[in-house]
Amino acid sequence: MTSYVHHLPGRLRLKLPALKRNAAYAQALQTSLSTVPGVLAVRANTLTGSLLISYDPVRVDGASLQRAVPGAPPAMRAVCPTCVTQRGSTAGQQARPSDKLSQALLGMVVEKAVEQSARTLLRVLL
Repeated sequence: MTSYVHHLPGRLRLKLPALKRNAAYAQALQTSLSTVPGVLAVRANTLTGSLLISYDPVRVDGASLQRAVPGAPPAMRAVCPTCVTQRGSTAGQQARPSDKLSQALLGMVVEKAVEQSARTLLRVLL
């Protein structure tokens, strides 16, 4: 199963569970997608199962690239003419102030949690 992760014009990231720890599949994807006109670079990460495609948005669109990925489900093929991200916001659309505030607060909470975890780990090791 393929899941749509993120798309901005010129950059498409997909999660492919079948890509995890599968170097042969990664190579096959990179080879086949590199032949698509307008594709600039294809990077497959077998550790995370992530596929990153950099492309020229003038020559090819994200929906066409999604259809070019073997095994892409029909629901995923319909995504993207407006560059929708997984969270439901549209690329180019202004984020609401409440969204920005939420992201800032979440960032602060995560940062504090990481700091606290690092301090605790150091205390345990020392």
